[in-house]
This record gives sequence, structure tokens and C-alpha cells, in this order.
Amino acid sequence: MAPRGAVSAPVALKPPERVERVTTLRLALGDLQVAALKLRVREDARHFTELPTAGLAWDEPPGLPAALDGTLTRAQPVATRLPRFAWGRRYFRYVARQYALQTVDLTRSFDHYVHKFSSKTRATLRRKVRRVAVACGGNPDVREYRTPTEFEQFHVAALAVSARTYQARLLGLGLPSERHFVETAQALAAEDRLRGYLLFVEQLPVAYLLCTARDAVVFYDHVGHDPDFAFLSPGTVLLYHVLERLMSEGRWRMLDFTAGEAPHKSLFATDAVRCADIFCLRRTWRLVAAARLHALAGDVSTGLGAALHSVGLKSRIKKWLRGAAC
Repeated sequence: MAPRGAVSAPVALKPPERVERVTTLRLALGDLQVAALKLRVREDARHFTELPTAGLAWDEPPGLPAALDGTLTRAQPVATRLPRFAWGRRYFRYVARQYALQTVDLTRSFDHYVHKFSSKTRATLRRKVRRVAVACGGNPDVREYRTPTEFEQFHVAALAVSARTYQARLLGLGLPSERHFVETAQALAAEDRLRGYLLFVEQLPVAYLLCTARDAVVFYDHVGHDPDFAFLSPGTVLLYHVLERLMSEGRWRMLDFTAGEAPHKSLFATDAVRCADIFCLRRTWRLVAAARLHALAGDVSTGLGAALHSVGLKSRIKKWLRGAAC
């Protein structure tokens, strides 16, 4: 479906379909990272809407440079649940993760969109929005940042929020601060392909969301909130306002929540596509061992989480870890 409105996106060079880069296989038990394995891969950079659907059959990648460990395709649609490992003569396929990729249709009006929620959920969301508005003195203080100069302002404030999150303190996965990240973001802002949003309470930033865009798709890239303000549900409130603003622009087709399933994504999403992150790696002892360890860590983490949940300890331990990190 074409985006609403007459506003057109600026013309930008189409990124290459495949890029060579270093990626990381994180070995983690729940929120605790125990090791990280570096792989050099040729990654398919196309959006999931441009990718073919993967099935049980697969082809070994031809003609890879010797310096590469293999290929990686993120968020590839799948026709059925795939086996974790499949073996070829020179390569093996490792399906690192399978998940429902959640999206939001941005072509509709916001008034039409909110009616996807039940009346009870709408009332809950509006109550949270009003509570934040009261804390802000009557009107929600949501600020938007688009230009390269505005991004610098956004980055300083968002980093302060990110530093307080458990993702940054416990996992080292907060908002990046490296100069390369800043320069890349500013280049996207110069092409009008970046949106930064901050929620303030009494002039203090309490939640941030940074989105980048490609064609008519907006990506949910970096998000965080100050745990001291969790009682206000600042992340939920900010996303509510961001969706209203994106829909009002009339130029976007979709918000892509990217990989990973979460309750707030399921709540706000209008569609979901079954996807997988798929490696095709050389059949060397190092790479086979790395994939096996990554798979084992995932199984142990899932099993441990299920066991703790069954005895009512999972949420308590998660809260304790996040509180200790903050």
C-alpha cells in the first residue's frame, strides 16, 4: 500500500544489498553475557520485504573470499520453523534465532489506528498518557530531533538516560557513543532519514527513541528509559506519541520493530511476519564449535528461564539484576 499524503521522501542513494562486516554471537544466560564470538560475514542488507522466503532447502554460498567466515541474513521470512542446523559439503546453515517480527502500518490515521485496541486497553493507554501530561504540568513534553545539529542535542540527552538503563550497565548495550555512530546518524539526518524523540518530565529527559528510515520504512533502532521513572511508563507513552507523529507525516509505510519479541511490540503492532536470522558458515571446527556453543547457551537460558518462571522467581531475579545494574 502506498503511503498517505503528498509529502515525498528525499532521493537517497540505495544502500548496497550485501555488505562485509564483523558481527558478534553473544553467549548469554538471560540478561548476563558470558562470552562474545566475533565472525566476519557478508550480510544481506535488504529489508525483510525484499527477501525471499526461506524453506528447508538451501544453497551453499558461492565464491566467498577466504577472509570471510560465511554469510548472514537477518529477518528472513520463513515458510515453516527451520531446523537449527543443516549441513552441506563445505558450509552449514545455522538458524540462530526464529521470531515473529512485529510491524506497525503507518499509512492509516492515528485515530483509526488506536481503534485496533480494545476499549479497556485504549483507556489504559490514555490514562498513562494523561498521567505523564500531569507530571509535565499539563501537556506532554515530547521533543523531536531531525537535523544533524538537532541530533547532537538529542544524543547528549539520550546518552544520559541510556547510562541509567540496565541494558547499558549490565549488558553494555546502551545507546552508542562512538564518533562513527554520531557521524553516521548525522549523515542520515542530512538526508531526512532520522528521527530522534525525547520525553521530558520537569525538564529532565526520562525516555528516548531513535529511529532511522530507509525508503518508506522506519526502524525502531534504539530505545531506553530512566528506571527511576518506570512508574510513569515513559517508554510506552513516548511510543504512543511517536506513532501519532509518524502517522501524521503521511510519508511512511511501516514501523519495523526489528528482531526480538517483547510485550510492548505485540501491543502496538498491527502485523507480524515469521522471520529468522540465518548464518551460512564454513564447516571448520572453530565455526561449528562457535555455533554449537551459541545454540547451547540459548537452550540453557531458555530452560533456566522456564524453570525459574515455574517457581515464581524469574521476575524477582530480573528485577534484582536490573536494580543492581542501576
